[in-house]
Amino acid sequence: MKENRFYIFTALLFFVCSSLNAQESNIRYGIFGHGLLNMHNANFRELPGVPNCCKSYTDGTASTIGGGFLIEFPFLGDFDFSFRMSYADYSGLLESTDNIVTANGSTPFTHKLNATIPGISLQPSLMYEITKGLRLHAGFDLNYLLNQTYSQKEEISSPNGTFFPENTRVRNETSGDIKDNAAVMIAPMIGLAYEFPMNAKRTLFLTPEVQYQHGITNLNNNLDWKVSTICFGFALKYSPKPNPIPKPEPIPEKKPEEPTKPIIVQTPVAPPKEPIEADIRAVGLDDNGKEFPVAKITVEEFLSSQIRPLLNYIFFDENSAEISAKYMKLSPQSKNNFSVKTLQNESTLQTYYHVMNIIAQRLQDNPSAKLTITGCNSNEGNEKNNSLLSQKRANAVKDYFSKTWNIDEKRLIVTYRNLPEKPSNNDTDDGIAENRRVELSSDSWKIIEPVILNDTIRTSNPPIIRFYPTVKTNADIRDWKVSVSQKNTEYKQFTGTQETPQFLDWNILSNNNNVPSLSDPLFFSIKAENSDNQVALSPVRSIPFEQITVQRKRAENKSDKEIDRYSLILFDFDRSEIGSANKRILDYIKPRIAPNATVTVTGYTDKIGDDQHNKELSLQRAQNTVKAIGKGNAIGEGEKEIFDNTIPEGRFYNRTVTVIVETPISK
Repeated sequence: MKENRFYIFTALLFFVCSSLNAQESNIRYGIFGHGLLNMHNANFRELPGVPNCCKSYTDGTASTIGGGFLIEFPFLGDFDFSFRMSYADYSGLLESTDNIVTANGSTPFTHKLNATIPGISLQPSLMYEITKGLRLHAGFDLNYLLNQTYSQKEEISSPNGTFFPENTRVRNETSGDIKDNAAVMIAPMIGLAYEFPMNAKRTLFLTPEVQYQHGITNLNNNLDWKVSTICFGFALKYSPKPNPIPKPEPIPEKKPEEPTKPIIVQTPVAPPKEPIEADIRAVGLDDNGKEFPVAKITVEEFLSSQIRPLLNYIFFDENSAEISAKYMKLSPQSKNNFSVKTLQNESTLQTYYHVMNIIAQRLQDNPSAKLTITGCNSNEGNEKNNSLLSQKRANAVKDYFSKTWNIDEKRLIVTYRNLPEKPSNNDTDDGIAENRRVELSSDSWKIIEPVILNDTIRTSNPPIIRFYPTVKTNADIRDWKVSVSQKNTEYKQFTGTQETPQFLDWNILSNNNNVPSLSDPLFFSIKAENSDNQVALSPVRSIPFEQITVQRKRAENKSDKEIDRYSLILFDFDRSEIGSANKRILDYIKPRIAPNATVTVTGYTDKIGDDQHNKELSLQRAQNTVKAIGKGNAIGEGEKEIFDNTIPEGRFYNRTVTVIVETPISK
């Protein structure tokens, strides 16, 4: 509010100071009044902190009024500058219709949200006179929003004699202040006005006008909610008659003077611009982050089997029963083209986002299996004891299985509760988010078993190339680009503006679909341009590159090995015991470990908890796994981030143990 007062005071000061100069220019100032037709465009279910069962508010209108002061004065050429300050009311009535089942059948009822949105409007604009008296103006409406209030209710409008279960035609009436309002609303505007002179001196004008304001910013920081307005009304303008310009005094004639000798002034020569220079060098970076000179990059292929654990949880946003868009939902037609094999080149998390499709296809392949769908909530805030929300979440998942994949509803068992049976720590925001979920379980292990894929994996030595770019110039750097290519194919590009960073790291295998595939040198260089339009291209440097494929090793009868990677998850929060699901995975792994294989077991944790505790917990998980396998070297990495720790599924996948089995292959 203090900020608003500052802007209002600034506008008033500008208005007063400009008025004081009215006699020195063709200035106009006055008052205006408008009728406003507000057109709201929205996409939200409820106001912040105000429970509502509406599916979505999308639009609404209202007629209001506004008015204030104006000042206009010549600007450039045929253009005038206009500045207005006014009170404006951008209120609106938003409505959304749903159906409710009553004794008379399905009856429509309306959600009504009446929002009162006052504001102080500052409108700078440029005006252009198209013809005598007709002016076009365009500019911006900068509206400093004041305190906003609301009232909402649900109402059955027809037919008569129909009531809600509460035996009333109106329910859920609430009102109060709207939270999280935006401080400023911005709207480009355009309009027309025609000036009618009201006296012979043409100092007083009556101006009918119309303008359109298109809202481009939201009314609320947390909602998709904009308002556009059509304004129509009148302005009364006063333009003081300018003082007459005095006639200039006659210039006395001068006697011709004798010509003087010309003075020769030598134009200074600008110093030459310093040239721009660019260069770049590269080093290798090992797994421990240590730099070393790189003589050659070697990428080698190995045959591999992978077990990707399938997290059988679907996570939901706060107080929502809508399945998040990050989960891959297919249409009834496209589901026929789905196969787990198509996920071979996808990441572990991308495989997880297909969890509903994977389980649905397994249910089709195992027609006697049943699936239990358990809805849960965080039991905090708006979700406190909200078992109805848990039920809605479970039904949303069930509907996807039944309607998209045609799974018989008799095979889909829906249950619901508040907190999950084994909840995460509900004293933290991360734990609360993890408890907003639906859990999938089955009477058949085949439905929720891990995803097993046969694949070819790559290793790189070194795994990371670090580039050190340098640009020398006396002017500002406008932009720069570092590119890495092989045989005219660009594999990596770094770009930026202003100063180059100290170094740039390229993880060669970060994108399996974009890895150099030939045994030819990699070329790298930097190009830079400064604000003086000078361009510098560094020398093109190279690093030898070798690609060792499985086919090449077999053809050349070289030593080889298989690298199998298995992952275990479903460790309970802050626990290291191996549960029944992980025991099944270990039973799959153990017979596949040859006597001459090298086994490395690495444990991890999520970010919750202190570093030392997580280090010990991850080591305990690795040691328990080694004990169950009967072989291997246990390593505890603690909370090393393998997956995104900011999302619930990422934290669950970080509570993992990886088992790497390297088996030499005889020549």
